[in-house]
Amino acid sequence: MGIMIKRRSIHLLVQLVVLFLAITTAGSSAILMAGAIGGVAMGVAPGPTFGLVAGVICPQDASLSYYEVERSYHDPGESEPHVECVGQDGTEQDVLLKAILSVLGLTFVGVFLATFILIYPLLVIAGVVLTRKVIAIREG
Repeated sequence: MGIMIKRRSIHLLVQLVVLFLAITTAGSSAILMAGAIGGVAMGVAPGPTFGLVAGVICPQDASLSYYEVERSYHDPGESEPHVECVGQDGTEQDVLLKAILSVLGLTFVGVFLATFILIYPLLVIAGVVLTRKVIAIREG
């Protein structure tokens, strides 16, 4: 009975370490990649990218409006992005910061899940092998 409890304790400890490694690896890669992927998406195709988060940042009765204003303060061709929620009554609310943060958050979640789904099974297999080796060393 005591040996069985020790085996389960070792197995539980190894699985907790595996879960911790998977979460920290996925989180670290998501932090690093969210800005790059989300930033490029907003720069290359801002209209469709902000359209992905329209349901999150605008109320149900409002629609998302994206447009750019051309300015020439410093460099010719310089533009300034505007993201607004336009209500049915025509009222406009500036939501640029909410839109940017929502896109970055969505990208973070996507990269986190993709990385976690890819790395967790590999770490579980490594954890099982490690658990068996530790138990074999302790018992024999």
